[in-house]
Amino acid sequence: MEEKLARAKGRHLGLGAYLKTLLSELNEYVSSESGDCEQSKLLGLRNNVASIIEQLATVHNEILSLIDPKDIEPEIIRHMKALEPCHQVLAKADLKLEEIKQGQSNINSASYSLGAAGLSTNRSPAHCKLPKLALPEFTGEPLDWQGFWDQYQVSIHSNINISDIDKFNYLKGCVKGEALAAISGLTLTSDNYQEAVQVLKDRFGNEQVLISAHMESLLKINKIKSVDNIKGLRMLYSHVENCMRNLKSLKLDTSGYGSLLIPILKDRLPDEINMIISRQFCGKVWNLDKVMEFFNNELRAQEDCNFSLSNKSDGRSDNFRKREPYTASGLFSQTSKTPCIYCNEGGHLPSRCSKVSNHHSRKDILRKKGRCFICLDSRHIAKNCTATYVCKRCNKGKHHISICEAASGRRNGSKENGSKKDEESREFVGHTGCDQQGILLQTARVQVYDEENIGTQVATRILFDSGSQRSYISDKVRARLQLKSIRSEKVIIKTFGQDNDSKVKRLDVVQVKVKNKSDSRCTSVEVLCVPTICSPLTNQYISKTHDLEEFEDLELADHEGDSPNLPVGILIGVDYYHTFMTGKVVRSKAGPVACGTKVGWVVSGKIGTGPPDLHCFETHILRASVECKETSDALRQVLDKFWSVETIGSSSDCVVSQFENDIGHDGTRYVTKLPFKPDHEQLPDNFSVCEGRLTCLKRRLTSKGILREYDTIFT
Repeated sequence: MEEKLARAKGRHLGLGAYLKTLLSELNEYVSSESGDCEQSKLLGLRNNVASIIEQLATVHNEILSLIDPKDIEPEIIRHMKALEPCHQVLAKADLKLEEIKQGQSNINSASYSLGAAGLSTNRSPAHCKLPKLALPEFTGEPLDWQGFWDQYQVSIHSNINISDIDKFNYLKGCVKGEALAAISGLTLTSDNYQEAVQVLKDRFGNEQVLISAHMESLLKINKIKSVDNIKGLRMLYSHVENCMRNLKSLKLDTSGYGSLLIPILKDRLPDEINMIISRQFCGKVWNLDKVMEFFNNELRAQEDCNFSLSNKSDGRSDNFRKREPYTASGLFSQTSKTPCIYCNEGGHLPSRCSKVSNHHSRKDILRKKGRCFICLDSRHIAKNCTATYVCKRCNKGKHHISICEAASGRRNGSKENGSKKDEESREFVGHTGCDQQGILLQTARVQVYDEENIGTQVATRILFDSGSQRSYISDKVRARLQLKSIRSEKVIIKTFGQDNDSKVKRLDVVQVKVKNKSDSRCTSVEVLCVPTICSPLTNQYISKTHDLEEFEDLELADHEGDSPNLPVGILIGVDYYHTFMTGKVVRSKAGPVACGTKVGWVVSGKIGTGPPDLHCFETHILRASVECKETSDALRQVLDKFWSVETIGSSSDCVVSQFENDIGHDGTRYVTKLPFKPDHEQLPDNFSVCEGRLTCLKRRLTSKGILREYDTIFT
């Protein structure tokens, strides 16, 4: 037995050495840069290599039958690794032969005569070299099996001009991962090719496995939250349609799984799409094929509409693109100089336009300009508007106040100015307009409660601020939760731009529980009590983040909801900042960044909600002002008396001189400069603000019936 094994190993070594020589010669011939390979010589070398490989396989099988069973596995692995270069060189030779055959075929097809046309064949190209077609790859994923096998079967498996051993070479080059591991134990022979194909079919081509994989893929489709996410809707439709086609090829009709898939599909689609599909059925039983048809029709309509709107927005005039950005004063406010949409003149709001006062005429103008009926934006229509604006005149219609029909019969100067009270109060702030750009702060809506009174929970907004050393809670939230003080601390609170003259404050410290988003657990924090955390947050366009593709699957911690102006009740400083943060970060191409926290994903950064040439922001400055109780009235009296004595004899001439220099009369009224700010720009007047307030006051006095009494008093 040992003698037979030694003879077999000797033959194996000899064949291996000869194969190495042939392989080197074939590789050099195929890789030659001259490119003029003879088909006969190339085919002869290739067949010699294939013949030696078959002889090696026979000798190797003989060796396996003679060695110890424990050594069989490493021997097979060693043999297969040694044959890997052979497979690569054979594949290159086959590709070279195909190129030669293709070139000859093109030359033969190009040598035709044009006879009656009297033209020479020299004008036609001698041959046309087509690009190489890459063979498909299969890694063992059941969803990819059908597409892989269809392409491989047409290209290789059904080709009678390719031998089985060559097909086996191609097959090994096409499979990866689990699929390659499934056939790695089969030696490279003609007989084993059909066995390898059957192994792959039994494992990855099983109909039940494929059906289960496609159904599982349909059950795991992601939810599309916004109807404006047209790209996500198209990807969802394509995925479902692809799975349905594969199931149909497996002889599974939609009637077998449609009733199960329809509720899942309805849950993954936005409510607007479901409403449109529901209208099409008119109370009838839903059919999956019809649902996909209606879904596709609506999706194509939205894509066409989105394309036309994008072209319309690109065609805006250069004057609109190049206008100067608005500015805002830190101490005074002014109305926007944007031209009126209806009359193209400045100086008034669209709802106060006197030249175009009829609401039907205004609607016609908006239709011609392609503007939204809700926010008057030119980049979308009312159907796709995400604004939560409700008309302040009728308090029930979702339309802009300038086209409200409720007061069309009584629209005049005083009436309209009075009804615009809320809108003016929104625009007469420290910025010029609201549909511009905003800076998102790290805010979250949470439920907070006291550990001793779990039944009482309060909804509030948290602001994460890594620039604050301590965490704070407003007195309003503390009172609603009835939080008890656990101790008091002396702190110095300094805000943005504050000098070093801050006083020491004694603040109560309370403990509050913040409910987590993903589970029923909570996070306990100790916070300082202050009257107010910060001013109301504006320009927080949270809804605009739903349009960002990167944030589609994120559960945001903050939303506009029913109460978009929910005040900030708790500020989380750096002492608890990283306790809430999970460390996960998602960055969007548009700029905003989402950070994962225990209460959901918080979004921060610059987000654009208007034309890119508008630049206007508000700065929210945190403040924590508290009344400081004097510990000794007697000490205060002594200090006051001391300073009154120290100032005896001091002159206040400088104060009087500055007063006389800074205040003057321009002929109609007194004017003064801003204190401690020399050479400042001339500030705009607030005539329009006063005019609006006077109009509102006149309307209010008229409604109460006391306007004549006031007139009698003043005259």
